[in-house]
Amino acid sequence: MRVLSRNRPDRLILRGEPLPLPGFIPAVAGTGSLDRMIWPHLARVAPLGVLVSAPSFFLVNHEPLPAPARLWVDGGSFGVFVHGGAWEEQAGGTGLLRLRYGDTEVVMTWELLIALQLRHAAVGFTLDIPVPVGCPAAEARRRLSASVENARAMCDARDAATGGGREGRLMLYGSLPLADDPVATLESLGDLLSLPIDGVALGGVAGRREAWGPCLEFVRLVRRRVGRLPLHVFGVGLPQRVKELQEAGADTVDSSSPLRAALSGRLLGPGRLGMEDPSPLERMHLALHNIAMLSGVSLGLEAAGFLLSGRVARLALEAGSEPGTEES
Repeated sequence: MRVLSRNRPDRLILRGEPLPLPGFIPAVAGTGSLDRMIWPHLARVAPLGVLVSAPSFFLVNHEPLPAPARLWVDGGSFGVFVHGGAWEEQAGGTGLLRLRYGDTEVVMTWELLIALQLRHAAVGFTLDIPVPVGCPAAEARRRLSASVENARAMCDARDAATGGGREGRLMLYGSLPLADDPVATLESLGDLLSLPIDGVALGGVAGRREAWGPCLEFVRLVRRRVGRLPLHVFGVGLPQRVKELQEAGADTVDSSSPLRAALSGRLLGPGRLGMEDPSPLERMHLALHNIAMLSGVSLGLEAAGFLLSGRVARLALEAGSEPGTEES
C-alpha cells in the first residue's frame, strides 16, 4: 500500500533511476548459504536494493559476493545488541564501535565506513552510536552527539571525494538512534538536518516494540521535521508493522526477518504458514516469497505453484511464542 502526501517523496532517484516509495529493503549478511542462494534473485524481489552491514559483509568471515547496483551499506551498530560490543568517543566528538563477532573484534570507525561506502554502495548510512533502552540521559546525549559528529565527518569526506557535486555521488543518509527521551533525539535531528545529507535514518525502533504506539507517533513527528527528505527506519520486518511505519511516514524499512523466517520454514504474514523441515531449495523459495511480499512484488505463477505444492501448511505454535513477534 502506497501512502503518500505532499510532505514526503513519492520516489527515490537512485543512480539516475526513479524508484517508487514507500518500499522495503531486505537486510542480508552475505555469509550464510541461504544468503548466497537468494543473492542472484534479489533484484527481482527487492527493487529498491539490498542492505548489508559493513562489518559482517566486508570484514568478517566473508567470501566476496558481487555488489549489486543498488547496495545500501550501514555501519552495523545494531550488532552491539546482537553480538556484543561497546563504543568509544574520539577526538572531535566522533565515536567508534567495537563489535564482537565470536572471537573476532571489529573496530568500525566513520573513516572505514565511508571508504567502504564510496567504493561499493549506491546508498550509505552514517555511523550511529546505538542507545539502549534505559540508558542514562547524559550518556544517551553523548551517543546522540557522537552520531551527529560522525555524520558531519562523513558528509565532509563524501563531498571531498566527489568534489562536492551531486551528479553520481554516494547518497548518504544521516543516522540517529532513538533515545528514551525523544526530545533529545529531536534536538540532535535539528543538528543533523543542517548537514548536506540526502535522507534521515532512525534506529532503535525495533528494540522498543513494547512502546509501539509512541514509536509510531515519534516517526510521524520526524516525518514532519524532515520534510521531503527520504526517511528510513532500521530493523522492522513484521508485515503489519512495516505497513504501520509506512503509514506513519517511513519511506523505506529494512529487516533480516524474511530470511530468518525462511530458515525456520515460515512464510511471513498471518496464519503461521510454512513447511516442516524445509529443504535448502524450499528455504530459498520461502525467503524470496517473504521479501517479495514485504516489497509488494508479485511473483506470479511461480509463487502460486510453490504455495499450492502441498508442502505449505499451518505450522504448530511453539511453546511460549506467538505469531508475528520477531523483528530486526
